[in-house]
Amino acid sequence: MTDRKDILPDVQANLDKLPDWCFGRHLSTNTIIRINKGEMGFRPITNQEWPKNVARDKDMPFDQFIDVLNGYENVTPAQRQAMQFGSMWGWGLKLADPDVYDEKGNILHEKLNFKK
Repeated sequence: MTDRKDILPDVQANLDKLPDWCFGRHLSTNTIIRINKGEMGFRPITNQEWPKNVARDKDMPFDQFIDVLNGYENVTPAQRQAMQFGSMWGWGLKLADPDVYDEKGNILHEKLNFKK
């Protein structure tokens, strides 16, 4: 079992690489959410019609539209993916680190370095 002293530096290291908040997508309802750095869970966005309409009108996948919204706040797709993971599973885990994602938010498996 990992000692708590070993967990806290990982949490802080990950949080230092993340913005204060970002938009994400609720995976089961396909709606936009707000994720706050360091908080477990998310905050729902109340008006869901306008983003879906704009994405449809621009012929843009919903996830791409969320990345456009995040771009206005200089949030990268890698940071968004790390924040979505951290808010659900814990901020000190490897997948809550934006460095394990590429510029499109895809996992870079070679950066996970799982110990055998």
